[in-house]
Amino acid sequence: MRCLPKLFAVNTLAMLLLCAACADTAEGPPLTAALTLVDSVGVLEGPEEFVFGIIEDVRLAADGSIFVLDRQAPALRWYGSDGGYLGGVTATGRGPCELAFPHAIALTAQGHVGVFDPQNGRIMKFRPTADGVPCENISGVVASPYATNRRNLCSIGDRWFMYQQDGDAVIREYIETGEKVRSFGRAVRLDEVEYGVMTPFAEPLMNSGMLLCVEDRSQVLSLPLRSDTVRSYSAEDATLVWATAVEGIHPERYQLNPVPGISGGFEQESEGSHVALSMVRWSDETFLVQYRFWSGTRREPEVTRTESIELRFEDGSEVVRTDQLPVLADIRGETVVTYESDPFPRVLIWSRSK
Repeated sequence: MRCLPKLFAVNTLAMLLLCAACADTAEGPPLTAALTLVDSVGVLEGPEEFVFGIIEDVRLAADGSIFVLDRQAPALRWYGSDGGYLGGVTATGRGPCELAFPHAIALTAQGHVGVFDPQNGRIMKFRPTADGVPCENISGVVASPYATNRRNLCSIGDRWFMYQQDGDAVIREYIETGEKVRSFGRAVRLDEVEYGVMTPFAEPLMNSGMLLCVEDRSQVLSLPLRSDTVRSYSAEDATLVWATAVEGIHPERYQLNPVPGISGGFEQESEGSHVALSMVRWSDETFLVQYRFWSGTRREPEVTRTESIELRFEDGSEVVRTDQLPVLADIRGETVVTYESDPFPRVLIWSRSK
C-alpha cells in the first residue's frame, strides 16, 4: 500500500531547482535537474508495515528496493521498487537479531544490510531474501551512550566504517566479525574548544557526524554535524587525502549553562548557524553535502532553509550550490528518496531528469 502526499493535487510534481551560484559543471545531473514525485511509502492509518513512527534512515538498494529504519517502532522495513512490502525486522529487545534503538543503515556491495544499534552495542548484518530479511551475523562494537548520529555507518567490501568517537579518533573500522581494525580521524577534545570547556556529555555530541563510503574510489568521506570541514580518507590505509572548509558555513556552537551542574546546549552564531543534514553521492565525480541554516531561536526560528553544496570527490572543490533541494536520503541512478514527518511520516520517491 502506498500513499501520495495529500498536499499535492497531481500525481507528479516537477520541482525546478535553480542554482544559487554559477560554477563549473561536473559530469552527471546538474543541481538544476528537475525532481518529479512518482510515488511514496507510508500512511497515516492502515497496515502496520506502512505506518512509521520516526524515520531515522532510508537507503536505496541497487535493484531499486528501499530500506527504511524506524527508530520509534523500532523496525527495519524492506519495500520493492514499486512500494510493495517485502519483509522486515520487527523484533525488539536485547536478544539476537533484536532492535533496541537503531540509528543508521549501510548497504554492502554484496547485498547485505547493516544496522547500527548503539543501545545494543552492535552492528547487525541482514541478507534480504525471498523469505524476508533474516539475521546473518552480529558484530559487537563499543558505542557511546550519547550516540545521536544519523547516517554514521557505511561499508566497503567486508569492512564497516562508523563515525563514533574512540579516544582521540572519530572513525572506527571493523571487520564483519566485529573485531576493530583501527580508529582514525582526529576528534575534538574538551580542552580545544575556544568558547569554553565542554562537559563530558557535550564531547560526543561535538564528535557526531556522518560518513559516505565510495567503494569504487576506495574513499571514506566524513562530515561532522557541527563543522564546516569535509574530509576524505583512504579506505586502504586511513590516511587523510584532503580536507576542505565549505565556504559560508557557520556551525552551531556549544554554549555552557551558567548554572553549575546543568548541561548547556547548541546555540547559533549571530548571523545564523548551520548543522549538517545529509551527504550523498550525486554523480560519478561529485557528491552533495546538505546543511540546515537557521536564525532566530529554536522555538521561534526566523529563517530556516536547506543549503546543498556539490563537491568533487577528487579534491573537495565546490561545483555549485542551491537552497532549492529537499533533504536527500539516498540516490541510485535517476531515483531519489527523501522522507518527512509532516503531516505524517513517509518516504517520498522521486525521479530526476538530466
